[in-house]
Amino acid sequence: SGTIKLGFKLEQHPKKGKRVVLLQKWANRAYKRGEIRIGTFHHQVISSGYNDLASLVQINVDLRKYHAYRVFCADYLHSPVLGDNLFGSRVQTLMGVPTTVHHFNDVADTPQRLPQEMYRHLGLTSGEASIIPIHVHLEEMLLPRFFQKGQSLRLRAPVPPHFLWTCERLGLTQQADNRLLGQVEQ
Repeated sequence: SGTIKLGFKLEQHPKKGKRVVLLQKWANRAYKRGEIRIGTFHHQVISSGYNDLASLVQINVDLRKYHAYRVFCADYLHSPVLGDNLFGSRVQTLMGVPTTVHHFNDVADTPQRLPQEMYRHLGLTSGEASIIPIHVHLEEMLLPRFFQKGQSLRLRAPVPPHFLWTCERLGLTQQADNRLLGQVEQ
């Protein structure tokens, strides 16, 4: 849990195109030139599943560009979003320790690989990993000054059924039941 301010930029590779890069330090000149976007991330673990195999994390961020929350999970938390085949492979396990892989490494371009125990809990084989949808839920969005008199519009969405099903299968519901199920009933 905590709060951190991070920078994001697009970095060009001669053969692989542009990739999003997370920065913990940056030059103010680069920010002023518009080369870097800055986001403030507030994150909190709501629940941890069986053997800490997965966690349900709430993230509040003021930056939507560059899939910032997905890059944050992979590159900063070393815990990619389940079903994220774009950034999920930036984290690999080396001798039992989650390690961030360089964004231009060929391994970062492969589909997300999960621990065998997770496949068992989900009732899947490793060959079926591509059918796992990305598990991101945008609970609430505020559109400032949406209405004519400067009033904001707040949009809320219930948790999707596949998200709840996965939380249950991974043991993430014990501590999070009130939080998740309360959202569905509203």
